[in-house]
Amino acid sequence: MFYKTIITKFYQPNNLSSFSSKRMFYSLAEITRVLGQDAALKMKEQGVSFSAHKKIISPNLFPTTRPINLLVLTKNSEKKVFENLSGPPKEVSVHIGDVETLIKVASQSNTESVVLSWESVKSDLESLITQIPRLSWVHSSTAGVDRIMSPVISQSCPVLTNAKGAFSSSLGEWAIFSSMFFLKRVPEMRESQEKKEWNVLVIEELRGKVFGIVGYGDIGRECATRAKFLGMKVLALRRRPELSSVEEGIIDKIYHPNDLNQLLSECDFVVNSLPLTNETRGMIGKEQFDSMKKNSVFINVGRGATVDENALIVALKEEKIKGAALDVFQQEPLPSTHPFYEMTDKVLLSAHCADRTVDYDQLTMNIFLENLLRFLNHQQLENIVDLKNGY
Repeated sequence: MFYKTIITKFYQPNNLSSFSSKRMFYSLAEITRVLGQDAALKMKEQGVSFSAHKKIISPNLFPTTRPINLLVLTKNSEKKVFENLSGPPKEVSVHIGDVETLIKVASQSNTESVVLSWESVKSDLESLITQIPRLSWVHSSTAGVDRIMSPVISQSCPVLTNAKGAFSSSLGEWAIFSSMFFLKRVPEMRESQEKKEWNVLVIEELRGKVFGIVGYGDIGRECATRAKFLGMKVLALRRRPELSSVEEGIIDKIYHPNDLNQLLSECDFVVNSLPLTNETRGMIGKEQFDSMKKNSVFINVGRGATVDENALIVALKEEKIKGAALDVFQQEPLPSTHPFYEMTDKVLLSAHCADRTVDYDQLTMNIFLENLLRFLNHQQLENIVDLKNGY
């Protein structure tokens, strides 16, 4: 929930005190967590000022003695965000390009390699990583990795990380926006405005409503935090309930996947933030929509294929639920003939762009750079993907 900044200038450890105070936005706790206590204390001794705000740590802070090839797989090597990778430590050799370009680089080097997959397709990533002699780590610029997962990826990646957390804040806001869209009767407001009619509508509050989250991970947590702040009762479902606690002060009750229908029956709003796996594909269908309240709203910011869209269409037409706010779909782009386009009074639709903020590229680059710093300092990476479960 904090904004993040990137430092773009390299400093030697003995010049830490020369940091500009205008650029130094790191908390002592954050630097201790990422770089270790010794480095943090050394910075403090040399007069570095620490802010109370958590900011990201750039790999530009310290030189490295770990030579690597950084291979950035992308269809657009001119993206401005790649400027963050300019001027790295001399031991880091950065190569940005398509699969053919990077395969040529990889085949001519026996240096340890890291791959940054920047919205690349599965086949290109498979081709690249199978040609790298000393592959140590692959990072996906997206939070969801279902579109790149395959047996080849699972078998060839020593470690796969993702951009979990980069876009969760925006998705949390979109879930609340979607709730308000229906509760404040926005479609009817717009219709009255277009007709130039003064129509006094009776609206509802979010306060006191029950907000359910199916798939309580990073996105679900951001949704829950906002819902709780607005006075809603928050219920959550996750595969491993023991990882959460009602004592967090955010979740009022946690459910196991076996109790999905029970959770749905209690909610005024249901947010689906499930990743797409073999277990979650089609997890929400007719039985689940039949379990929901008639005045409830279904919100999908997870993956389209986790929902039976035909069952959702029937539920909306037969008024088994009040409405749906959908950012993801089984088929993307959504075909122009799809019924969702015509259901303007019941469906709020966005083109998988609820997370496409103006700083989208920088947010995902921030996640990678912080992990790169850990990698260069031989520290544990964050956001490691479970290759078996696919998230």
